[in-house]
Amino acid sequence: MRATLRPAARATVHLLSAAATAFGTYLFVTVLLIAATGTVTGAGIWLLPETVLLIRRIAGAKRRSTASWTGREIPEAYRPVTGPLRERLRTA
Repeated sequence: MRATLRPAARATVHLLSAAATAFGTYLFVTVLLIAATGTVTGAGIWLLPETVLLIRRIAGAKRRSTASWTGREIPEAYRPVTGPLRERLRTA
């Protein structure tokens, strides 16, 4: 019985974690649309680096979830978004 319950509990935890990530991503789409619209008009260009950082956090959460499920780590391949606004925009 324990052999069946342990994988089922693990799968349930991963399902709840994925549901929470999906809900957070759904809310993030609004921020992404505002940033995209603002960047096109020029008024929200300062939102672009912050939006990229949020996208990286969501991708990191999915990488950790996948790593805990499969047992294989997935490395990040990003350059850091630091410095003044002009440098942050260039990196983003």
